[in-house]
Amino acid sequence: RYHKRTYFPNLYAFITAPPASLKGDLSFLLRFVEPVAEAIRLAGQQEMAEYEQKLAEYNAQKQKKGAKVGLPPKEPPYRTLFAPGNCTAAALYETMDDNQVLGIIMFEPEGDVITQACRNKETGDFSVGSRLAFHHEKISSFRKTDHKRIIIRCPRLTELISGTKNQVGDMIPSAENGNFSRYLFYELDEENDEWQDVFAEAEETVEDMYDAVGKEYYEKVYVPLSKRKQPLPFTFTVEQRDEFNAFFRVLQKEQTSMLGDEIRATVRRLGLITFRLAMTLSVLRLAETDVDVSTMETLVCDDRDFRIAMEMSNVLISHATS
Repeated sequence: RYHKRTYFPNLYAFITAPPASLKGDLSFLLRFVEPVAEAIRLAGQQEMAEYEQKLAEYNAQKQKKGAKVGLPPKEPPYRTLFAPGNCTAAALYETMDDNQVLGIIMFEPEGDVITQACRNKETGDFSVGSRLAFHHEKISSFRKTDHKRIIIRCPRLTELISGTKNQVGDMIPSAENGNFSRYLFYELDEENDEWQDVFAEAEETVEDMYDAVGKEYYEKVYVPLSKRKQPLPFTFTVEQRDEFNAFFRVLQKEQTSMLGDEIRATVRRLGLITFRLAMTLSVLRLAETDVDVSTMETLVCDDRDFRIAMEMSNVLISHATS
């Protein structure tokens, strides 16, 4: 719970870096959640196989003379963990609607793809839906072509975008734009301009590392979490709450005095982003413990994760205002 509302750990991040600066390595992060994505795909395939069998039985029954049949079986939703950045607003909303329980991840290594999608008036501007999804606010959509109405009561969208600094301005024209304060911004500097040994030996590849930690997370955290009937509540300790409030109270005063009232929304949403970072770190740390996640009553933030999240917020505010 944050500001008297229920929030999930979904984050929006825009990582900027100069060309050829290895920001493409962010794609390896997808390997971390690949076991989860595969489990969702297999579950969807099973649902579709069961649907096709029921449909075949329904059609066979209809062929019988005098047979009374009810309504045909309903086709199951398309299960996936990912949504491409290059898609129409209608396609994005439909994917979100089909996967409301877990939510979806949108990863786009080229920021201009998102920019074009947001500005394409013919296919729909999903920047509005993105703003609503950040706070899990209801998204409603109606397609005139097939009279399909979509209502996403608690949208859960995670966005990871990378690109050059110029692409941020193309996607978000000004700080007054509602999307600016919703994103976690981080600028990678190319400090080492020397050629690196591209054949240097290593104990394991980056792919192997992410595959290993992804498998561990899937088995120790995701599987027991998926067995829960209710979400796992997350909370700060009383001491952490007091420090959090004191820190952001001072930060808001400092930033508004230097940059004006326009920065207030960024500081306030950075508070929520920091809370979500602490939540994410705490869930990841569960892989290091022997706690039965399926029966936990509450996940209390570890002081180490609280400290990391607060330090990250100090960095993020400087990158957002630079």
